[in-house]
Amino acid sequence: MNLILNFLLAVLLFVSFPPKLFAGAEPQLLIWEADQLAKNKAALADPPPELAGALEILLEQANRALLTKSYSVTYNAHVPPSGDKHDYASFGAYWWPDPSKEDGLPFIRRDGVTNHKQKALGDKGHFSDFIKDVTDLSLAYYYLEDERHAEHAIHLISDWFLNPETRMNPHLRYAQAVLGRNEGKNSGLIDTRDFTYVLESLELLKNSPSYSQDMETGLKQWFTDYLEWLRNSEFGRKESNARNNHGSWYHVQAIRIALFLDQKELARELVEHVRDQFIPSQIMSDGTQPEELARTNAFHYSIFNLHALGIIARMAESLDYDLWHYRGEDGKGIQIAAEYLLPYVTGTAEWPHEQIVEYHVSPLTMQFLRMMSVRYQEPDWLRVAAKLLEGYPEYNTAMLMTAAFEEQRAK
Repeated sequence: MNLILNFLLAVLLFVSFPPKLFAGAEPQLLIWEADQLAKNKAALADPPPELAGALEILLEQANRALLTKSYSVTYNAHVPPSGDKHDYASFGAYWWPDPSKEDGLPFIRRDGVTNHKQKALGDKGHFSDFIKDVTDLSLAYYYLEDERHAEHAIHLISDWFLNPETRMNPHLRYAQAVLGRNEGKNSGLIDTRDFTYVLESLELLKNSPSYSQDMETGLKQWFTDYLEWLRNSEFGRKESNARNNHGSWYHVQAIRIALFLDQKELARELVEHVRDQFIPSQIMSDGTQPEELARTNAFHYSIFNLHALGIIARMAESLDYDLWHYRGEDGKGIQIAAEYLLPYVTGTAEWPHEQIVEYHVSPLTMQFLRMMSVRYQEPDWLRVAAKLLEGYPEYNTAMLMTAAFEEQRAK
């Protein structure tokens, strides 16, 4: 084991920790897997090399996150059209100045080609950094019980959602704006799909002395207001009916938030809408996803939409639905879409559709592949082609959140 990790584990596992103010219940995780977290934690006294390596990466990331003072939409130099710095604002990724126009307006679309300069002016990058830091800190707190990690994660969450000086207003009216065309559009709701991981993180932070009832009350009010906007605004209604990955990721957000707010009937309604409307329209009987194949980065978007449907299936488990194995009209279902993609993930077949940007699997996507390996009892989901793993961490941090088929079989 790495000498640095030996030292860190020795310090964090055997030094006295600040006493907990209350003994909380087991985390009620709906995307991450509580059994996997508990199994990993039980192995910390003598962790296998894979777990030790993953923990070392996590701890390095969490300690780096401690150096970030705060995240907020109000820190951005760009002022939304409303003039209210508390409004989230971002820009459409694939929109560029029109070279035939002196001022470049209105912008024109180049699907799959990201305008990084324009995108960087909005809040999306800060939001992504916020989510990553909160998840790293909360997971580090769960595994190593260093109160500094919990305290800072709670501070970051409070600044984003609750602090009157820095809080985000609970809507996305100005997300994914296109210069010369609009101030925002319904497709911008996909920007905050990872709010789900704030809610997962909260389950790991509730045992911390830094977590208060006032914070829980405040967050529930914020997400109540946001869910109301998602459900009833023009943008929200349009996005909820989008028949591609946008509609799927809308439902990921809405279902996870509904469950956080204990609105189980609404969550059931949303799950059934995905089952009865989205799966039959998004997935063909051969497993292809036509809306995603129409994109210039068709491999990425096919996995991206399947990922959203898989997260919905994972959350639906808590409501006693099995979407993983559901087959509708002509055998359409998540499983057939997964089976179609598997040879291209393992590299045993060449992707026959357009993919203009090199695709690489992220740790977040790896969590999903591990889920599928268990649900479908298929270890090939873990045999990702080497070309898709360029830049992937040496140790698989996804094991800290989700189980894999081979690990379950060994157990």
